[in-house]
Amino acid sequence: MRPHQWTKNFFVLAALCFGGKLGDRAASFEALGAFAVFCAIASAIYLINDICDRDADRLHPEKRHRPIALGAVGVGQATAAAVLLGVGGLVAASRLNDLLPFACAYLVLQLAYSFGLKRLFLVDALCVALGFLIRVHAGGAAITGGIPISPWLSLCALFLALFLVFGKRRAELGVLEEGAAEHRAVLEHYDGPLLDLLLAVVTACTTMAYALYTVLGQGPATAEHMVWTIPFVLYGVGRYLFLVLRQGEGGDPGRAMVRDPAFLLNGLLWVTVVGWILYT
Repeated sequence: MRPHQWTKNFFVLAALCFGGKLGDRAASFEALGAFAVFCAIASAIYLINDICDRDADRLHPEKRHRPIALGAVGVGQATAAAVLLGVGGLVAASRLNDLLPFACAYLVLQLAYSFGLKRLFLVDALCVALGFLIRVHAGGAAITGGIPISPWLSLCALFLALFLVFGKRRAELGVLEEGAAEHRAVLEHYDGPLLDLLLAVVTACTTMAYALYTVLGQGPATAEHMVWTIPFVLYGVGRYLFLVLRQGEGGDPGRAMVRDPAFLLNGLLWVTVVGWILYT
């Protein structure tokens, strides 16, 4: 179920935090409910992925230790757990305002990704990025009355997701080298120079989208002091590139981030400053 990957679902809380509703108890519970829904659905997808990729995972130096690839968890057990988590997530979503359409869209997208789209050049990255975008809008839809999502916030989520995906592909190429395509078929179409170029493009787009969001974003995010959070974002992006390109990390973005003290400290400072600006 990869609990360490649930950090990606914090994107569901973006509407609550940047919409100025963090102090609203009812809205907070609704947003946390949406977070739990996406954790359940994402876990179902992870199980399905591990079932489908168990043979390829055995060729990876780290993924071969996953329970299904290792044989510690049977395919039948994993399938039953995936069905329970997926159905349970959708049932819970149906009780949270307008969340259900987004939960269904996310589930369908991820299933399509697992069973074919992940093998298509660039389409694989766009599918992952669209999943992040759905999370952001789902967080706004889950709250009573809805919270409109700034187009700039949507762009931030989209480009940041692409940044993480291309970083992951770059790390996988570095670790697996000539055997990369055997583990992940789409890596046949990527190489180091191309991914470096794609990373450079999305890095610029990510930082620019965030900078424009601090100035042009809707609601409390228009506070003039939000521009002071830009250096933290620049450092975070640069630190992650360092982890990918110099330290060989990034194959698992969530784990790479939580293991790096400098990245964690920067993230904590960013959260503190953003909270202080928007809520005090």
